[in-house]
Order: sequence, then structure tokens, then C-alpha cells
Amino acid sequence: MRILRYLQETTIGRALIAYFVDLPRWVLLNIAFSVTLLPSAFALILGHVALALCLSFPAAWVLAVMIRFFAKTTDERKPRWSLLWTNIGDYKVVLSAWLCLVIAGLCLLTPFYVVAVIPLILVLMLAPMAISNAECLPVTFWEAWRNAFVMAVHYPIVALGVVLFGGLIAWGISVSGGALLVALPALWASITVYTVHDLIHSLTKQGNTQ
Repeated sequence: MRILRYLQETTIGRALIAYFVDLPRWVLLNIAFSVTLLPSAFALILGHVALALCLSFPAAWVLAVMIRFFAKTTDERKPRWSLLWTNIGDYKVVLSAWLCLVIAGLCLLTPFYVVAVIPLILVLMLAPMAISNAECLPVTFWEAWRNAFVMAVHYPIVALGVVLFGGLIAWGISVSGGALLVALPALWASITVYTVHDLIHSLTKQGNTQ
């Protein structure tokens, strides 16, 4: 079909194809993300922002699982559930990214919140790319973060765009009263992974990735 050929020629198009081809899997993971996000949501409703941040790791892990699965589809492979417990070492990148985000978020609750804004934005730009790097390439913990930093330096608009798209996704979920939680988180993961995958190829040609 002509429309499929057109979609395969663009980053977002390939991400959308990967999303809709295996839609039941992504809906199931979106539901899992919603469930794991409930403790943080309740804590936030009660006004315990710090607790909400600390309780967010299960949801962050589910989002990382989505990224892991989508990373396999970039090579036209079908993700398998067994991937959940293989290459467990890559989850160290997820844990470190989550810790950095939580620490930066907690700093926003202190009198030094003005100073914490820039580090928070930087971590938000680097974290998705570091996690995607760990899943798309056979790299070490430090190489994943190093590659993410290189990408953010070479393509700051793209890195910021991933963050802004995540903000748009969060806004859409909020406006829908949470209904879009069954669709949008995996969509963000797919576009993020395919964006990073294309950046990897671009930087590899320039010799800037490990």
C-alpha cells in the first residue's frame, strides 16, 4: 500500500506502524502503566508531592519496558515477553534516570528550586535517550549516558522535542480525565525509540557513538 510506503519513509511513520501492528500489547502495557501510576496519583491528590515522586518507580519501569519492546521492532523483530527478564543490567540505566529525576524533582520543593530547574530539564532531555540507547545498542551503563549526552549536544531541538511531546501527552491524559492512559504512554515510547534509533544511525556515520 502506498500509504505504508510513505509512513516507512519517516521516523514518526515507522513508529506509528510499530504501534498499531501490535496494538493489543501496547494497550495492555498502557493499562499496567496506569495501575502502577495510581499510588503516585493518590499521593499527589493528597498533596504529598515528595511521596508521589518516590512512588513513581513502578510506572517508570513499565515505561522503560515499552521502550525495550519498541527497540526490538526497529530491527523488524517481534518483541517477546521473555525480554522482561533478559539483559537485566540495562535496567540500571532506568534506575539511574529515575533517581536523577526524583532528586531534581525534590530539589524543586526546596528554596533552591530556581537552581534546580535547569538540571531537571537536562535530565528530562537525557533520560529517554539514555534508556533508548541501552536498549538499541550493546553499550555499557556509562556509554548509554555518554551517547545520550552526545545526542543532546548535536540535536538539542530533537531532545527537547521529545520532552515537550511527553508534556503534550501528559496534558492530553489530564484533559481526558485519564482515559487516554490506555493509548498515549506507549505512543510516546514508540516515537521516542524511533527518534533515538534514527539519531544513532546519523551519529554512527559521524563516528560519535559507542
